[in-house]
Amino acid sequence: MAFNLQQMMASLGAASEPADSAAAADKCILSYRHAPVIESNTQAADSVTQETQTVPWTCTFHNPNQHSLEATITDRTLQSASSAQDYRFAIPPRATLFLSDSTASDAFRWSFRRLTDEYSLARHFDLVLLDPPWPNRSAKRKGTYEQVGGMPYLKRMLLNMHLDMYLEHNALQHVLGPGGLFEAWNVGLMEEWIWIKTTTKGEPMFDIDSPMRKPYEMLLLGRAAPNSWSRMAHAPVVKRRVIAAVPDVHSRKPCLKSLLEPYLVDPTDYTALEVFSRYLVSGWTSWGNEVLKYNWDGYWVKAGSAEN
Repeated sequence: MAFNLQQMMASLGAASEPADSAAAADKCILSYRHAPVIESNTQAADSVTQETQTVPWTCTFHNPNQHSLEATITDRTLQSASSAQDYRFAIPPRATLFLSDSTASDAFRWSFRRLTDEYSLARHFDLVLLDPPWPNRSAKRKGTYEQVGGMPYLKRMLLNMHLDMYLEHNALQHVLGPGGLFEAWNVGLMEEWIWIKTTTKGEPMFDIDSPMRKPYEMLLLGRAAPNSWSRMAHAPVVKRRVIAAVPDVHSRKPCLKSLLEPYLVDPTDYTALEVFSRYLVSGWTSWGNEVLKYNWDGYWVKAGSAEN
């Protein structure tokens, strides 16, 4: 069966309003259990129960465990029909997800408060990673960039935060220039990273000078002001770094967790949020309308399998 991401997310009820989560709960159920532990860790395997738990699916979930979960979301309105579809996902340890449109900050805020109350989770993030769907090249007004996705709501959460943002080349001036997004958000630029997409032979995937498609993406590392009365400025000398990596399925970006943690005050004890996320990261919170995409089991095969 051909995979249709939009159909899957629609079936899972990606929330755009608080009421949508209740509608999803009426429609879908979530079953989960501890993921099998690798054979070499037999002691851990013995201590982990394989009992399956079933709860209403509300477009949000938190895994409080130190191990991964196997999750299955089922549309119970179709359980007796031949068209019934189960979607299976891997949920990393201590990962939190909010499956909702990032333009719908009300749905996120409502779900965020409910879930943080239930699990006594922090409501402030030390690190936020953004990969926004930037406006097209015809967007001239800098204010357009402040309205992308959940930007207006995120602005309220920015104090004393490490902010990292993927950037398209044509958006550079709108973000870093006078009156740009970083100035409006009171964020100072610390570093610029370039991810060069290479082939397995180490060559750029596209011509670097191509006016249409670049073989690289930019990542800006910034620091938000510690309080509302301080003004942040860009670093006198902005460090620049290069990451060369082969893109995997659908040009999925590399996981930067281990590279970003050294910039935090305590890399072993922090909170992180990824917005416009397409996969879950252990210990992080992820928010977006495709947040489970690359955790779907259809993208993965067991090691040693002959399948593509």
